[in-house]
Amino acid sequence: MLIHRQLPAARRESLREQGWPVEAFIHDLHTLQYFFDHVDRPSGVPSLASMVNDGRLLCGDEALAAQAKAMAQAALRRGPPPWDAAARDASRYALTDIVDDIRAPFPDFALRAALAQLLPLLANHYLRGRGLWSAKGKAIARRLAQVDPGYAARFDAAFQLAFHSGETAPLIQLAADTLQADGGWLFQSYQLTTPADWRCEPVYG
Repeated sequence: MLIHRQLPAARRESLREQGWPVEAFIHDLHTLQYFFDHVDRPSGVPSLASMVNDGRLLCGDEALAAQAKAMAQAALRRGPPPWDAAARDASRYALTDIVDDIRAPFPDFALRAALAQLLPLLANHYLRGRGLWSAKGKAIARRLAQVDPGYAARFDAAFQLAFHSGETAPLIQLAADTLQADGGWLFQSYQLTTPADWRCEPVYG
C-alpha cells in the first residue's frame, strides 16, 4: 500500500521485484475513503480497509499513515450495511439450489464444482446474516475463525470431508443449521421479477 498526499486517481500496479510478485495499491486519503464507502462497504468485504488497518509502516510519512489507519478503523467499526429481506432470501435460495445439486448423484468433477461454489456462499451467509463483515477466497477461513472458532472448525472439517471423500452429509447439515435462523431452505414460491423495461424488439436473423 502506497499512500500519497494527493493523486489524480487511485491505481493498482502489478510488478516483479527481485523475482517476487508485488501488487501495489496506490491511493491518497480521498480515494481511500471512496473505496471504504463505495466499494468495500456495499460488497460486505472490507478488503482495502483491512489491508490498511493490518499493515505496518515501512517508510514515509507517519502522520499520513496514522490518518489512513484511523480512517480504516472507522470504516471497519461501521460494519457492512445490514441485509434486507430480499438479500437474505436470495442467499437462502442460492444455497438451497446448490445443496439440492449436491444431494443428487453427481460425477466427481461436478460435485467438486458444486462444493467450490457453495464454500464462499455459505461463509458469506453465516457472516452477513449476523451483520458482520464477510471475506473472500483465502481470507474466509481466517475470518470465520476470528468470529466463531467452533463454527470455523466445523466448516473446515465438513468441506475437507466432502472434497476428499465425497461424503456430504455433515456439510448439508452445516448448511441447514446455518440457514435455520433465517427460515431454513428456500425454494417453494420464491420468485424474482425483472424491471418492466427489460425488453427489446425481437431479432429474427
